[in-house]
Amino acid sequence: MTSLFACATEAEPPAPSVSPAAAQISPKPPESRQASVAKSAHGAFACPSQQFDVFLKEFVNSADLQDTFSARRIRHKYPYYWKHNTQPGDPAHPKWVVDEEAGPARVKYRYDAASERFIWSGKKLKPGQRWNSIQADETDVSYAGLPLFRIRRVTDVRYEVEYDEGDIDTYELTSGCWRFVERWEREAIVECKWPDECRAQREHEAPMR
Repeated sequence: MTSLFACATEAEPPAPSVSPAAAQISPKPPESRQASVAKSAHGAFACPSQQFDVFLKEFVNSADLQDTFSARRIRHKYPYYWKHNTQPGDPAHPKWVVDEEAGPARVKYRYDAASERFIWSGKKLKPGQRWNSIQADETDVSYAGLPLFRIRRVTDVRYEVEYDEGDIDTYELTSGCWRFVERWEREAIVECKWPDECRAQREHEAPMR
C-alpha cells in the first residue's frame, strides 16, 4: 500500500498491495447461519461482545455497528510531510501529524465466516448495510487477501488491527464496549536516517518521467 493509513489535505488511502495470486479468493459456500445485529430493549444496537476478536468480526460487517461503536471524533495519524511541504525524515519537523475527523469509522476489510479470514473489499458499507459473505454480497468486487492481517492486544482496553503493512486501526474499550478510535497510516520512509538514506529512498521512489 503506500504512499502512504494521506492527505494533501487528506486523500483516501489506497487499497492494500497484494500479489495477483492473492487478489482473487475462491469462496467456500457460505454458512447457513445469517448473523443479525442485536438491539437492546431501548432500540439501541447492543455491544456484540466483550471479547475483542468476536466484536471485530461483527463490527467490520455491519454499518450499524460501525455507526454505533465509533468515536465521535476519530484520530487520523499520518506522516507530517503529507500535509506540510517538508521532506520525509527531516529532523527539523515532526514525523507524524494527528487530526481529528468526524466519525463514524468505515472500514474496508470484512470477515468472511465461510473461509474464516479477513479480506479486503475496498468499499465502504452504506448506512444500514450488513455484509454476509463473499458469495452473497458485492459480487462485482474482486476481493483481495490480507496476508499481513494481525490483531494485537496492546492493553486490556486497547487493541490494534494491522490490516496491511503500515496501516493500523485502533480500538479501545470504553463505556462498556469496544470502539474504533484511530486510524494510523505509515510509510517506511518516515523512519529513514537523515539525510543520505532519506535522499536515496526519495530518489528510488520518485516516479519515472
